[in-house]
Amino acid sequence: MAAYPVNKGVGKPVELKGLRAQYVIYAVFGILLSFVLFFVCSFIIGQIAALIVGIIAMSASFAAVIYMNGRFGEHGLTRLFARRSTPCRLAINKRIYGLMLDKSADKV
Repeated sequence: MAAYPVNKGVGKPVELKGLRAQYVIYAVFGILLSFVLFFVCSFIIGQIAALIVGIIAMSASFAAVIYMNGRFGEHGLTRLFARRSTPCRLAINKRIYGLMLDKSADKV
């Protein structure tokens, strides 16, 4: 009977052919979107031209995913979006006296 190691990859991110974590899903969605683009273009401009457009779209989307995987890493793209959504500065519209006054002490 063969012996298999148990729980070898627990806690590790999903990796497929060098693509880590969410980039696997991005690659699948890019390929599916390229197929949809191919079928839409095949009705509009013809089969051969649509095949060329579909192959170019698939290659471009996969190249973009490979680039993002190499540049940002496993959680880097999420960190980039989080950094962009935080404000650069905080605006406080109260007077300094109102900020220093403790209003919770008045309610006792």
